[in-house]
Amino acid sequence: MAELMWAITVRDRDAGVGGLALTDVPYPHAAENDVVVRVHAAGFTTGELDWPTT
Repeated sequence: MAELMWAITVRDRDAGVGGLALTDVPYPHAAENDVVVRVHAAGFTTGELDWPTT
């Protein structure tokens, strides 16, 4: 069984903060010449939810 990590995922972009969910996802695996960086904390502002899709 693969190890899981927590991630904030977007379930419904139009719902704003209510569309975000904390979910378990598999840890990423690095391919050749890739680097995986462990993030211990992250944040965002509510204004970022209004940014256009990139």
